[in-house]
Amino acid sequence: MKVVIDCQTGLPVVLKIMDKVHIIRKGQIDHVNNERYVLSKVHSPFIVQFYSSLQTPTHLYLVLEFVQGGEMFRYLEIRNTLREDEVRFYAAELVLALVYLHGVKAIYRDLKPENVLISASGHIKLADFGFAKILKPGDRTRTLCGTPEYLAPEIVDRAGHGAEADWWQLGIMIYEMLFACTPFRDSDPYQLYANILSGKPEFPNCSEDVKALISGLLEKEPGNRLGDEMVKVHAFFADVDWKAVAALQLRPPYLPRLADSVDANHFDAYSEQQEQPPCVLIDVFPEF
Repeated sequence: MKVVIDCQTGLPVVLKIMDKVHIIRKGQIDHVNNERYVLSKVHSPFIVQFYSSLQTPTHLYLVLEFVQGGEMFRYLEIRNTLREDEVRFYAAELVLALVYLHGVKAIYRDLKPENVLISASGHIKLADFGFAKILKPGDRTRTLCGTPEYLAPEIVDRAGHGAEADWWQLGIMIYEMLFACTPFRDSDPYQLYANILSGKPEFPNCSEDVKALISGLLEKEPGNRLGDEMVKVHAFFADVDWKAVAALQLRPPYLPRLADSVDANHFDAYSEQQEQPPCVLIDVFPEF
């Protein structure tokens, strides 16, 4: 990833730079194509905006919105745990992101704090659509993909999965935001998968509404799992004005401190990013 300035608009954008040889060696051609295709089809305030795709003989580029506040992962490292009201704010925006994606027949499959960005205005945006996929109604996919601690049981046992797997991952993320760990964690990957398939989450001090929401999202049987509109009417969200959430009218619990429109201090610094972002025309290479 590299922050650059689009000389046509004067605005900062992000270049996601991908080496073609690396993509081929890692067998990631389908993932890259899916990411570009899904991002080009979705338009939501809770999803990073796609501007263009470019290529040279050696590299592929995705031109994306620059979301300045950094990853939720980094924010959680600083805060450790969040209050229930804070979790409710972020979870509500994630719910609308997933409901929107599922409405356009897309599944995300990689919800985790590293892939949730915080905007300059404090709202969230989903990023990194490498595992996203469009599914026809009734279709299931059996690809084993995602982050181990966040995998749904039906992904682990290759039973075939769909949008329900995203709601499982939301349950894992809500748990992590509240308790600073994932519920089925284990250093042994085999035991981790066993825990996912048959273990039950433990709940430290929390409200009954939180416990009920997470338990409903972490239901082992996909058909019995909370999802889409059922999540929105859960007691945990009883006081949420969903129209206000969609309109970005709720007050965020946190606003990132930023010096200017190209301030990238909320992201890990790389040596190539220490200099002022260069001017780059974003239409000089053909699309892929």
